[in-house]
Amino acid sequence: MKKAVLFIIFIFFGMIAISYAQKECTIIPKPQKVSFKEGSFSLEPSTKIITGKGTEIIASRLQKMLEPATGFRFTTATKAKKGDIILS
Repeated sequence: MKKAVLFIIFIFFGMIAISYAQKECTIIPKPQKVSFKEGSFSLEPSTKIITGKGTEIIASRLQKMLEPATGFRFTTATKAKKGDIILS
C-alpha cells in the first residue's frame, strides 16, 4: 500500500515537473506569437477584454466562455490597464 501511494505521488510530481519544463504553446488555434514570462494573473470583476482591429468577435466569444467559469461579466474596451486581457 505504501509503495502504491509513493508511486502515485512520484507520478503526480513528475507530471508537474514536465508541465513546468514544457515551453510549448498548447492553445488551439495556435497563436502567431506567445511570450512566456514569470508570474501569475487573476481575473477580477474589473478585468476588461481589450479589443484590437478584427478581434471583436473573439472578444464576444471569450466573454461568453469566461462568464460561467468565473461568474463575472467582462466588458470590452480599447485602452488597456494592468490586469486586462489584450487581444491583438
